[in-house]
Amino acid sequence: TFTGRFNANGVDLNRNWDCKWQPEGVWRDQKISAGAAPFSEPESQILRDFLTGMKFRAVVFWHSALPGVFAGRCETDLPESRQLAQIYATVSGYPFHEAFTAYSVTGDAADWLSTVEIPAIEVELTDHENTEFAQNWAGVQALLQRVKMPLPAVEP
Repeated sequence: TFTGRFNANGVDLNRNWDCKWQPEGVWRDQKISAGAAPFSEPESQILRDFLTGMKFRAVVFWHSALPGVFAGRCETDLPESRQLAQIYATVSGYPFHEAFTAYSVTGDAADWLSTVEIPAIEVELTDHENTEFAQNWAGVQALLQRVKMPLPAVEP
């Protein structure tokens, strides 16, 4: 649904990043606002500054609902993003997709991160209701091992 998709300015924040940005984006079969310019929205600016300021080794975005894992890529592949997407897909059981082809995506966060060499992936959940915790926790654990970070203790 559209509920919760946009900020107070009516902008889809996952179309407000500087990778193939266009003022009008698409979400499913709907035309939506991507803002006045890349990073025109304060939420996008804050998240951009946080992600680039912390030098992340991996970033995961969860969306719904088209089960699969996608590597962030703008004009070219970032090999580390592709590797992380393949690892996550293998361990979690989601399919790995070479590209999102359901509709044209512009201004995407994970794609933009590849332009600043921060590996990022998008995990599309099966539906809009379930977190599919067990399979996503397995994927997160595999990524943490890949980037050599200690595993936090979490109860499912």
